[in-house]
Amino acid sequence: MTASDAERAESRSRFEPDELRRALSHYDLGGVQSIRPLEIGSASSPKVVIESGRGRFLLKRRAPGRDDPYAVARLHGLQLALEADRVPVAELIGTRDNNSLLQLGGRVYELCTYIDGRPWAHDMGDAREGGRVLAMLHQSLARARTAGFEEGSYHAAEHVEARLEHIVRAWAKGEKDDTLASRVLAMYRRAREEAKASGVDHDRRQLVHGDWHPGNLVFDQSGGATVVDFDTIRIAQASTDAAMGALQFSMPQGTAEVPTRLDLDRLRAFTRGYGEVLEGWREQTSAALGPLMVEALIAEAAVPIARTGRFGHVEGVRMLRAVERLGSWILGHGAGLVGSSA
Repeated sequence: MTASDAERAESRSRFEPDELRRALSHYDLGGVQSIRPLEIGSASSPKVVIESGRGRFLLKRRAPGRDDPYAVARLHGLQLALEADRVPVAELIGTRDNNSLLQLGGRVYELCTYIDGRPWAHDMGDAREGGRVLAMLHQSLARARTAGFEEGSYHAAEHVEARLEHIVRAWAKGEKDDTLASRVLAMYRRAREEAKASGVDHDRRQLVHGDWHPGNLVFDQSGGATVVDFDTIRIAQASTDAAMGALQFSMPQGTAEVPTRLDLDRLRAFTRGYGEVLEGWREQTSAALGPLMVEALIAEAAVPIARTGRFGHVEGVRMLRAVERLGSWILGHGAGLVGSSA
């Protein structure tokens, strides 16, 4: 464990023994055989895996800011509808009085079946499954009511342009490469206009996942995948989700920073899986895919760099140089990114 690993472990929120006892008393799980912490996801949202006479379960305390009971209940309603539509999701476990969430001492808890699987293997099979499950999700969410959910995405987003403009101004004052920031801003605007020209803005807006990447899926040994995080559900065009997924699932393995190119085989496997469920997507979306991917790439970098000057451990100037290189590579491929067989 590195020093930073130790710091993250130390900063993790944990369950108190009495808190666990009180929470579990509201569920009918049979005899509890073991409880172990699961240190994944948000450090402010503790999780434990529970072995009991009735199976294996995951208990989670919602993180502050994501614990509004009405918002959680709304997400749970969606999750139950997805389950009914046979979208692979973890089954929610109700309390003894048949509530999908538990409120104790001003905190919100949820219990679901524990999905015993593996992280994604960076191969074409998992990429294809990532696209297929996203399409199943979109198909079901297209029938869901949007009331109560926020609108917005990285596409043609005023807040992204505002952050890029902030970086240009800040770097000019600090004698950094403000011309680089200006070029990335111009690239974002070019991608925005190319996406608009493809007709993406005329697509129906619906509920989408909002942050589709491999870390939000658990894969089983046969290659199937289960969705495990719904906290970013919002209203947008489904193509923005598909483009974000195509970007995330095609990042080369073992790359600590932004690469200079994407793995085209995995990108095409992802889009092929998406098309297995939603036929005709290619004719509607392929021209927009590259520009949307570039918008997503730039938006992911611009927000933290505008706030802190860095992207994680990477200095902002170095990050934007890498973003500019990869963005140019993506735009240079155009609709050919998905290939003729997608």
